[in-house]
Amino acid sequence: MKKQGTTWTRVILTLVVLALLVVNAYQPSLAEEIENLAQDELVQNDESNLENEEDLLLDNELVESIENEDSLLDSEDSMQASSDEEAQSQLDDPVQDDGSEGSDVVEDSQELSFEEDEAIVEENEEDSPAEDLAESQEENQEESNVPASDSDSASNDEVAEGSLSDEEDHVPDSNDNSRATEEVSSSELNNEKKADEKAKDNETNEQKPLLTSMGLNESDKESENDESGPMMMSSPASPNPLENVTAIYLNGTSGDDEKFGETKGAAVKTFARAKELATQYANIKTIYVTGTVLISGEISLEGTNAILKREAEFNGYLLQVSSGTTATLTNITVDGNSEEAKSANSALINCSGTLNVKEGTVLENNKIASRTARRLGGAINCSGGTINMTAGNVQNNSAMWGGGLYLTDNTIFNMSGGTIQHNQAINGPNVNPYNNSIANAAAGGGVCLFNGAMMNFSGGLIKGNSSREVGGGISVGTIEASENGDNRLIMTGGKIEENSAGAGGGGIFVQAAYVERVSSATILAGYITRNSMNGVGLTNKHFGGGGIYVNGYKANGFKNGHLFLRNVVVSDNTAQVYGGGYAACPITDTKIFITDGGAIYGNSTVWLKGRVAKDIFIYSQTVGYGAHGGNPEYFVTDTMLGGVPYRWKTWNDADAPAGDLEGTLIGEGVALALHTDQQGDDNTKRLAKVFITKNTSTTAGAGIGSNGNVTIGTDQTIDLKIRKNWVDQNNKWEKRPEKVEIEVWRKIKNGKPVHVSDATMVPDENGDWSLEITKLAKDDGLGNIYEYSIKEKSVSGYSGVITGDVTNGFVITNSISGTVSVNGAKTWNDANNQDGKRPKSITINLYKKVGEGEATLVESKIVKPDASGDWAWSFADLPKYEDGFEVIYSITEDAVAEYKSVINGYNVTNSYTPGKISIDVEKRWNDHNDVAGFRPESVTIHLLADKVDTGKRLVLSEDVNWKGAFTDLDEYKDGVAIVYSVEEVGVDKYTTEYSGDKVQGFIVTNTHIPSKISIDVEKRWNDHNDVAGFRPESVTIRLLADKVDTGKRLVLSEDVNWKGAFTDLDEYKDGVAIVYS
Repeated sequence: MKKQGTTWTRVILTLVVLALLVVNAYQPSLAEEIENLAQDELVQNDESNLENEEDLLLDNELVESIENEDSLLDSEDSMQASSDEEAQSQLDDPVQDDGSEGSDVVEDSQELSFEEDEAIVEENEEDSPAEDLAESQEENQEESNVPASDSDSASNDEVAEGSLSDEEDHVPDSNDNSRATEEVSSSELNNEKKADEKAKDNETNEQKPLLTSMGLNESDKESENDESGPMMMSSPASPNPLENVTAIYLNGTSGDDEKFGETKGAAVKTFARAKELATQYANIKTIYVTGTVLISGEISLEGTNAILKREAEFNGYLLQVSSGTTATLTNITVDGNSEEAKSANSALINCSGTLNVKEGTVLENNKIASRTARRLGGAINCSGGTINMTAGNVQNNSAMWGGGLYLTDNTIFNMSGGTIQHNQAINGPNVNPYNNSIANAAAGGGVCLFNGAMMNFSGGLIKGNSSREVGGGISVGTIEASENGDNRLIMTGGKIEENSAGAGGGGIFVQAAYVERVSSATILAGYITRNSMNGVGLTNKHFGGGGIYVNGYKANGFKNGHLFLRNVVVSDNTAQVYGGGYAACPITDTKIFITDGGAIYGNSTVWLKGRVAKDIFIYSQTVGYGAHGGNPEYFVTDTMLGGVPYRWKTWNDADAPAGDLEGTLIGEGVALALHTDQQGDDNTKRLAKVFITKNTSTTAGAGIGSNGNVTIGTDQTIDLKIRKNWVDQNNKWEKRPEKVEIEVWRKIKNGKPVHVSDATMVPDENGDWSLEITKLAKDDGLGNIYEYSIKEKSVSGYSGVITGDVTNGFVITNSISGTVSVNGAKTWNDANNQDGKRPKSITINLYKKVGEGEATLVESKIVKPDASGDWAWSFADLPKYEDGFEVIYSITEDAVAEYKSVINGYNVTNSYTPGKISIDVEKRWNDHNDVAGFRPESVTIHLLADKVDTGKRLVLSEDVNWKGAFTDLDEYKDGVAIVYSVEEVGVDKYTTEYSGDKVQGFIVTNTHIPSKISIDVEKRWNDHNDVAGFRPESVTIRLLADKVDTGKRLVLSEDVNWKGAFTDLDEYKDGVAIVYS
C-alpha cells in the first residue's frame, strides 16, 4: 500500500542519513552530496504526496504500537557543542545536554519555516565534530531500536544536530505486526526524503500523540483544516538528557522550543514545551520564567513535580492572558520567588483576556511592593479582562495597590470559591498626609478595584490580608477617587475575615466618587468578621471601620461612596472610642430601615468605660472638617430585623424619643448616640444573611465606619398621623401641658401588642396639636402585616379618648377631668431635730372654696413620717369642679409647740431654732500667793461635750483675772441635753480640782504647797573653857534670807548644849532657792 511504502521509506531514510553522518565525519563532501540529492527528491515528490494526504494517516494499530516504544526516548542524545571538549563533556554528562523525552500531548508548539530548519542544519553541521559523532554512534548502535512512522522520524535538523539512532529501526507492520529492516541507497534516500518532507506538511492532528511520543514538536495550526503549517521534530537527545536537572528555563519572548531549557540561554518558548519536559522528567522541580509567556487554553502542571517560578533576575509578568483569549489555571503553582527576585516589579499574571482560576492553583510569593515605585497587583494585574475564580489560593503577595489582585479598566472579577489570604498593600513613594501627598497610599491588601472594575463575590474566603492605609481585604477604589470608570463590589456570599487596615476599612473600603461615576458596595449575603482598623496608617482614621468603611467627599464634582446592606446583623464589634456597631461622620447620609434591614445590637466601646454610643454614633461638625464636614441626615428604624423593637437608649440611658430617630443633626460637636439592651430573636436569625461581627477599631465604627452614604434595608414603611382636641374652655384654667407623650404599639394578627417607641407632641405656632410618626415598619419581614395603635401617657387634670386608625389617622380628645388630688409634704427646719422638740405626728386640714363662698373644712389627716423619715400627705379623688366653679383647695396645720409654720401651696415648713448656752470658767490658785514662784502666766482650758473634746479652747491669765466663758454652745444633741465638762492642760508642780457645772460655771483650782526646810545652828566656844569667865549665859542668832534679815531669832545656851534650829523655813522664793545665812 502507498501508506506502508511511505512509512518504510521514512524508516530507510532515517537509517541511511544517520549512517552517512558517520561517514560525513571522514567524508564531508559525500555527505553533503547525499543530503542535496535527498532535498531535490523531496521537492519533486511534493505534488504526489499532497494528492495522497489521506494515505499519510497512521493506522490505529501502528499509532498504538509506536506510542508504546519507550526505547526511542533512551536512544536520543544532543550533540550540540562548539568544541571537541564540550562535545565529549555532553556525552559524559547527559544532564548538560538539550535533550527531551516525548509527551503524549503537545499543548503549544512553535512553528519553524524550512529556511529556519536549514539554518539550524548548517549551524549544527559546523558545531558537531566528526570524532564525537562516530564515538556516540558506536556507543548506541547495539542499544537503540527507534520505531518510525509515516511522519518524519529523522528531519534535517536532527541529522545536523547529530542525533544518534541505530542503523536498524524496528517498525510494526499494520497487517501482521512483524518488524523488518531495510537498507537503502543514497539515491533512494534522496527521493524518499523529498516525499516525506511534503507529507510532513499535510499531517493532521491525529499524528500529535505519535509525534510527541517520539520527542517531536508540531507547529501551531490556525484550525483543524489548516494543512499548510510545517511540523518540526524536537532535537533527539542523548540518553536521559535531563536526568539530573532539577530546573529548566522558560522564556516566552526569546525562548526556543527546539531546545531543552536546561540553561537560561537554552530556554524553551512555550508553556506546553516546558510542561512536556517536566512531564517526561520527574526530577524537574522548577520551571524558571525569564521572559513573559503568552498563555491560553488549559494551563496545568498536573502530572509533573514542577512549579512555575520567577527567575531571580526577571522583573516582568510571568504569564500574559491577551485580549480575546482564555486561559484556565488548574493544579499549578506560580511562585514569585520574592526571596531571590528582589527587584521584581510586576504581577505574576497580566490579564486583558479571560482568566479562570480553578482547583489546585496557587499564586504566591510575589512581593513587589516598594517605597520608591508604584507597584500594582501582587499576583494578578488585570486591565479590561475577566477573572473567574472558583478555587485555588492567592497568597503571600504584596503591592502598593492590590496585594493579591489589582483590577482596572472595566475588569470583571467573579469570585465564587478559593482563598485570597495573607497578601499586603504597602505604601508607595512619598506618602505624607501632612503635605497632602497621599496618591500612593496603600489600598486593597487582598483586592483593589480602580478606574473601572466590578467584583462579584459569591463564595470563597478573603482572609488575613492587610493594608497600611485602606481596604485590608477589599478596596473599592484607592485613597483617591477613580476618574475613568465605576467601581462596584457585589457580595452575595463568602467570608471576609481577619483582615486589617491602618486607616480605614479593615475588611472593605469604599471610596467616594466623581459625580459622573459610581463607587459602591452592595452586600446581600456573607460574613465580614474579625477584621480590624488598627490605626497604624498615616492617613485619616477617625471613623475607622473595622469591618467596612465607606468614604465621602462634599465638594463640587464629587459625591459620596455608597454602601448598600440587606438582612444584616451588626453585633459583637468593639470600638475604642464610639460607635461599636456603626459610626457616621458629618457628611454621611444614614438610612436604616426594617424591611430587609439590619439588627444592630450587642456592640461595645471602651471610651468612658463603654457607656457611650455602643451601637450607633452619628456626628455633626463643620468647623475643622473641610470637605468632610457637615450636618448629617439620618433615619434609624425603631425595629430591628425580625421585628424586635430596639427601645433605643441615649447618652444617659434614657429612652430615645421616636422623633430623635430621623432628621438632620445640627450643631458643632453634636452627636446622636444610641444603644439598645435588646437582642435579636429567632426571626432575626432566620432572616439574617449578612453578618458583620467581632470586628474592631482603634477609633470609631468597629462594625461600620462611614463618611459616605449607608443604606440598610429597603424603604417599605408606613406613616402615622395623630391629632389632638382639647375640651377645657380654651385652656381657661391653663392646665394644658407644654407637651404630651405618645406611645406607639403594634402587633401582628392574633399576636400580642408590643411597645415600639415613644413620640412627643407639642403645639405649633398657631396652637394646633398634631404629630406625624414616619417610616414605621410595614411588616415583620416574614410577610406578617403590622397593626398599629397608640396610647397617650397620662395628662394631669385631663381624661383622654382615642379614636381613628392608621388609614384615617388617630384623634386624641382630652377633657378636663372631674377629680383632682392634693399632695403635700412637710419640711422640718430644726437642725435635724437636734433639740428633740419635733412631735411624733401633725395634723393637716384640707379646706375647699367654691366660687365666692367661705372656705370649709373637707378633711383632717394625722400625718406621721414613713419608713424613710419623709412626712407627706395626699387627698385623692377630690372633685375638680363644683356648682360650675373650679374648686379651690387649701390646707392648714394644727399648731406645733415651739415651731413656726409656713404653708406654701400644699406644703408646710416647720422651723425651730435650737437653744444655745454659755459656760463660765474661773481659775483659782492655792499656792500661798505664789510664794514659790511656780504659777504660770496663763493656763488653757478644754471644753468637752459628753466626754468628747469639742476642740474649743479657753486661755485664762491674770490679765482677765483668771476668768473666761465658752459661748454659743448647743444645749442638745439628738434631743438629749449635752453634758459639758472642762479639762485643763496640766500645770507643773500644781494639782488640779474641778467643781461646778454648765449652769453655775466651772471652777478650776490649782494647788501648790511650798516646801519647808530646817537649819541647824551650833555655838562653839574657843575660850579655854571660859577661863577668863567672860562667856555669856546665852547668845542670840539672827537668820538672814538672801542677806536680808528674816526677823527670826534663835537663843542658844548651855542649857541646850549651845545647839538649836530655825524650822519651817521656805525653801524657794519666786522659784529660786533661798540662800540662808
